[in-house]
Amino acid sequence: MMKRLTWFTSGVVAGIAAMRYGRRKVRQTADALRPANVAKDAVAKVRERVDEVVDAARQGRAAMREREDELRARTGLAADMSRQPVEPGRVVPLRPLKVPRPGRRRA
Repeated sequence: MMKRLTWFTSGVVAGIAAMRYGRRKVRQTADALRPANVAKDAVAKVRERVDEVVDAARQGRAAMREREDELRARTGLAADMSRQPVEPGRVVPLRPLKVPRPGRRRA
């Protein structure tokens, strides 16, 4: 008889604990699925993605500048020329102009 009472009691305790756990989980899920919370989660995820895209664009621009400076150094062009603003009407040659030699004509 004592054995049966022990098993019955442990079953009741386990049932109550499972019921409380289930009730808590259902309430948490119901709260998470409320329209206001769903909208907040969606906005937060969109903001995260926008931040990731902005960071990727910044990294891409920085890599582009580094590569451009490397190529300018390799080709002998001034690396700081691209960082200066150009006044309207000013022509900035990106490579030396080829001056035709006297006596030779192009056909």
